[in-house]
Amino acid sequence: GAHMNIQKIQIKFQPIGSIGQLKPSVCKISMSQSFAMVILFLKRRLKMDHVYCYINNSFAPSPQQNIGELWMQFKTNDELIVSYCASVAFG
Repeated sequence: GAHMNIQKIQIKFQPIGSIGQLKPSVCKISMSQSFAMVILFLKRRLKMDHVYCYINNSFAPSPQQNIGELWMQFKTNDELIVSYCASVAFG
C-alpha cells in the first residue's frame, strides 16, 4: 500500500577483511531508496572512495536496485545483511 514508500528497513553492515567496522553496524533506510544510497552512506562513514557491497556474502546488487525489494527477497531476521570490503571479494 501507500505506506511502503515511507517504511524504513534495517540494514546490518558486516565488514570483510581488514576494512573498518561501522559503529553502530545497523542503520535504517527508507524502502524507496536505491542501493546506491547504501553504498554512498558506507563511503561517507568509512571515508573511502571505493567500497564493494554484497548481499548475504554472495552477490553485489546493482546500485539502481530498490532497497525495499532487496530487503523483501533477501532479509534475515528482518534485517538486510550487507557485507562490505575494500576490494572485490566475490565473483
